[in-house]
Amino acid sequence: MRLDAHELIGRHTGKPIIIMGNAWSLNAIPLVQMKRFVTIGCNRILRIFEPTYYICADRRPYCNDYKLLAKSKAKRLLSQAMFSSNNIGGGGSDPGPQPEPDFAWYPFQPISYLRREIMSFTDEELLPKDEKATFISYANIAPPMLEWAILMGGNPIGMVGLDMEYESREKSHFWGYGRAEGSFCFNAPRTAALLWRIVEAAERKKHIRSVNLSPFRGRMDSFFPHISFKDFCRAATIPKALMINEALLRPAVRREAKTFRHRRRR
Repeated sequence: MRLDAHELIGRHTGKPIIIMGNAWSLNAIPLVQMKRFVTIGCNRILRIFEPTYYICADRRPYCNDYKLLAKSKAKRLLSQAMFSSNNIGGGGSDPGPQPEPDFAWYPFQPISYLRREIMSFTDEELLPKDEKATFISYANIAPPMLEWAILMGGNPIGMVGLDMEYESREKSHFWGYGRAEGSFCFNAPRTAALLWRIVEAAERKKHIRSVNLSPFRGRMDSFFPHISFKDFCRAATIPKALMINEALLRPAVRREAKTFRHRRRR
C-alpha cells in the first residue's frame, strides 16, 4: 500500500538524525544507543538493527531481505523504480522488476547520479515522478539517505557505516564479505563528490550540520568532520570548527565536485 511521502517532509525538524550504511565498522558501534535517535537505515541493516526509517533502491537487498522487511516496524521508503520494467537494473545479478508489496511504504524516485544535478532541497527531488528510463539509484544508497534526512529536517545529521573503503576483503560489510551478496565499496570519486555536495549545500542553504561518527578512520575523514558517537550523544550542537572544508577533498573528489557545481549553474 503506497503512502503519501509528502507527510514526511519536516517531520523531525531540528532533531538529530543518524543515517546508517552497512560497513564493517557498525560492529564497533553500540547499536542499542542508536535507539534514542531518529535513524535511517538501508539495504541489509534489518539483520542487526531496526531503524526508524528503512530505505532501499536496489532490488538485490530488497529481494534478499524481503521477509525481514515485511515484518519490520520501520517506516519503509522504497524506490518505485524497483517495481518498474522501465528502469535499468544493476547488471546480470539484478533480479528484475518486482511486484509492489502489500505492506505500507513510501515511494520515491531517485535519479542516476550519472545524470543527476545537485538537489535544490524541494520535495519534488525525492517524491514520485513520471516513470522514465533511469537507473535504479545512484549506484549507492548514501545520497538518498542523506537527502531524506535533510528533507525531514534533521539537524545535526550523523553518519555511521559509510566508510568509503574496506578494512579487508573479509570485513567489507557488517556481515563480512560484501561482494558475495552484490554489495560493493562506497569509494567512487563521483559518488563521494555527490555526497559531499549535498552536505555542503545543506550547510550553506539550511545551516544543517553533518558529521562522520564512524570509529573507522579513513577516507571519510578527509572531507567530513569527525566526532565520536559518544560526543555526538552529548552535544546539542556541532562546533563551527568542524564545518566541512572543500580544501580537504582528495583531488579526484574535488574535480567531480566542481563538475557538479558547473552543471548546477547552467
